[in-house]
Amino acid sequence: MIIMETIREEDILRDLWIKTRENLEKVEHDSLDKNVLDTLIKKGYCEIRGREVVLTKKGAIKAQAIVRLHRLTERLLFDVLRAEEEIYETIACRVEHYIPSELEESICTLLGHPRRCPHGRPIPRGRCCIEKRKSVNPIIQPLIGLKKGEVGRVSYIDANSASELQITSHGIEPGVVLTVIETKPSFVVEIKGTKIAIDRDTASKIFVVKK
Repeated sequence: MIIMETIREEDILRDLWIKTRENLEKVEHDSLDKNVLDTLIKKGYCEIRGREVVLTKKGAIKAQAIVRLHRLTERLLFDVLRAEEEIYETIACRVEHYIPSELEESICTLLGHPRRCPHGRPIPRGRCCIEKRKSVNPIIQPLIGLKKGEVGRVSYIDANSASELQITSHGIEPGVVLTVIETKPSFVVEIKGTKIAIDRDTASKIFVVKK
């Protein structure tokens, strides 16, 4: 059973990874709980350089795994259970500490190896993503995989900022329900009575939950 001390350690590792690896921020040691930080240093997860706390290689691997679990849980709660943001965020913060690696891979495979959480932040790749394991039918899939007449709800858009902006300008954004009208020569979808033609490359960047 995971005790509170371990949960606090994992919370700090997760936050350190997000701040230092994603946001490129510096975290000073006196901004963290001294007792927990001392424990993380003893375990070889962190070290102090000057006033800055830095993740070791071992710590980065551990922290990235926690971030991955957190964001996969958010994706599961949002896409499958349709939980509101304040609910899935709170639950994910708790559940991330209890999911074993074998279940984590099953969740990721079920969700179609998603690349972004509901907030649009990247989900670190896992072994199952690299192997593209498909032991179960994925819930989330590229729009290009839907057939004529099928309906899907947009889950996320896996594109750079410019491409994503272009896609959302057509009204295609997370939460929107669309129907596939045509698949060749162009992909044509209908959203609230409006038909939109998109190329197949763009359709491959839009991930949906089939309804």
